[in-house]
Amino acid sequence: IAGIIIDTFGLLRENEINKEQDVSGRCFICGLQKEIFNRHASQGNGFQKHVERDHNIWNYIFYISYLRSKQKTDYNGVETHVNRLLQEKDFGWFPLGRSLSMREGPKEESTLDETKVLQLKSEYENINKSISALEAQTKFILSKLDSKVFAGEDPA
Repeated sequence: IAGIIIDTFGLLRENEINKEQDVSGRCFICGLQKEIFNRHASQGNGFQKHVERDHNIWNYIFYISYLRSKQKTDYNGVETHVNRLLQEKDFGWFPLGRSLSMREGPKEESTLDETKVLQLKSEYENINKSISALEAQTKFILSKLDSKVFAGEDPA
């Protein structure tokens, strides 16, 4: 009997440890693991930032509370949809397996994107200068043609 009791307490302790690791190592909202965010972030605290900023559980609780306190006739389209899903106990509106911060890409990619943006901006400015120069030349040529036409000269 003592062995059964010890085994039972061992299983209970193991289940408790697994639950604790799941709560502390996985986002409650999207379900993604802590390591994914920490590996993706430029600093080691990506998961902490994610659960505080992107998927703060309290924001979801407040939103559900807000929907419950608001008149259904005052809902907008999104609120109506989410309320219907909540009534059906369907949490399909939760971003399971998704996070906006994961779509941003690593720090090196964003630096590369900034470089591309600066290059495109420079090219855009050069094109605008060329267009302005062409416009000025066109206006000059048109004014010459107009003056020749008004003076009765042959424009050719």
